Amino acid sequence: MNNNSRKHKTLIIPILIVIMFIISSLIVKKLFSLGKNSTQPENAQSTSEYMKEDNAWNLVLTNKWNPLPENRNINLVEIEGGERVDERIKEPLMKMLEDAKYENLNQLPKVVSGYRTMEEQQKLYEEK
Repeated sequence: MNNNSRKHKTLIIPILIVIMFIISSLIVKKLFSLGKNSTQPENAQSTSEYMKEDNAWNLVLTNKWNPLPENRNINLVEIEGGERVDERIKEPLMKMLEDAKYENLNQLPKVVSGYRTMEEQQKLYEEK
């Protein structure tokens, strides 16, 4: 291998690193600008409107345009292990855990995190 081809090969790596850095910087800049300058789509349904529909409780979009309604009512029940969950999911959750019991050495899997109030969630976020 001659000196010229060695020089070209040693220059390629730094050039590729610079190109990758520039591209990644542009991508990050674009992602941040999308979050700051974007507006809610005109045809988007608000969370409050969606939750008025029957059976709309289990899949709700929440973001800066669609906060959870202040007047939402969640009935909590305690499950084995002391965690609290929405009463509407208790039966299917317990069925799922019972079905998973066989694969868990015949022990009921443990739910380690249930419903969190906004205050609890904020505290966890701040601790991270």
